[in-house]
Amino acid sequence: MSGARSGRDPAEGVFAGFLDRHWAEVVRFFRQGLYRERDRRNAEDCAQEAFIKLARRYRDDTATVRAVVGQGRATGRPLAIAELARHLACDPAEAEVRARRAVVSGWLRVSETEGGTAFDGAITFGSAPLVLDLAPLAAMRWTTYRNVLADYGRRRIAADNARAGDLADLVATGQEPRDPQPGPERATAATELHAQIAACLDTLPHAERTVLILHYFYGLRFPAIVTVPGVPELLEPPGIAEGRSATQLVQRLKDLAKAGRRQMRRHCPHLADFLVGGGDDDER
Repeated sequence: MSGARSGRDPAEGVFAGFLDRHWAEVVRFFRQGLYRERDRRNAEDCAQEAFIKLARRYRDDTATVRAVVGQGRATGRPLAIAELARHLACDPAEAEVRARRAVVSGWLRVSETEGGTAFDGAITFGSAPLVLDLAPLAAMRWTTYRNVLADYGRRRIAADNARAGDLADLVATGQEPRDPQPGPERATAATELHAQIAACLDTLPHAERTVLILHYFYGLRFPAIVTVPGVPELLEPPGIAEGRSATQLVQRLKDLAKAGRRQMRRHCPHLADFLVGGGDDDER
């Protein structure tokens, strides 16, 4: 904005006065619209962004009207879109958009002829450098404020501030979320416990060890264990398992699980607290 204040172009000086009149207004708008404290710190940055957008609009409108009026002064004829595009160093579609915007603002008028669309000045301008009235810019400033506020809300910084604010609230109330990952001490203890359980399981007969691993450590229900290939052969001598009903086979699995747990408690009394969990009468 400092460049606008120090520039020699009178249009820049007029816009600097516009900025002075409305700066407090726009900062107040963003401080009210950015309700999180972390976001309010960016209120002045948002205000400056809004005025940069307005300054670009005023710059483009001024350049467009000056090109059309200057051509009229030099040649006495309207300026065609292709010529305007060359003056503005932009594509013809953009040049037409700018010119028609100036028509809506009352600075230019458009004429449609066989030769195409052309524009000329709608009012008489003096010989001094052309300075546009700021009324259209003042009318659109609130829309610009709202658009910048909406853009800010979609940025990553706003999302990060929202998450940081939510976490701060949780910490302040003593409800910070728990870390789902175990700490180093818990991880070490769990590894040691698993090693002890594995060593204790190795002391069991093959049938009891297999059933306990499948049921308590892999989470399989007893009816599902019966269908695991090779398991029926563990339950009964060859030829006998085929004559058992599904209910009898499941009960046999439960008996093996109970027997295995009793042996583990006897062989590994230091794991008694862990081995009690789950219950011997689990009917799953």
